[in-house]
Amino acid sequence: MNVTPDIISRALFHILRERQICEGVCIGMETMQQAWEGTGLRASDLQCCLRDLEDAGIINVCLFEPRAYIELTKNGADRLSAKAQPDAAEQAWMDDVVLYRIRQRARSNFVYEHRRTTDSIDSTYS
Repeated sequence: MNVTPDIISRALFHILRERQICEGVCIGMETMQQAWEGTGLRASDLQCCLRDLEDAGIINVCLFEPRAYIELTKNGADRLSAKAQPDAAEQAWMDDVVLYRIRQRARSNFVYEHRRTTDSIDSTYS
């Protein structure tokens, strides 16, 4: 299965929607990482997604030592509420199907040096 940045960001928005995160509300990085494990996607996918969405002004990653939090910005809240469009139910269903397929996919036992260029770990988002 080809996992695209769009699928990864939809997985993150799915988590935010499930937890009813709205503009200005923070979710702890530990909580997000635990929820992310249920997606079947890699921890490095979450790190790249957080970086991309922060660069786009969708979220803020706030560091309050010793913890990190993710805050949804106004732009992020607008994007999240865009799911309230007429085709929102269909899109949510398709997102659920994609995430189900990702969780069910067989993992290869063959060890690759790097399966993706994003397989490196960035401590800022972990």
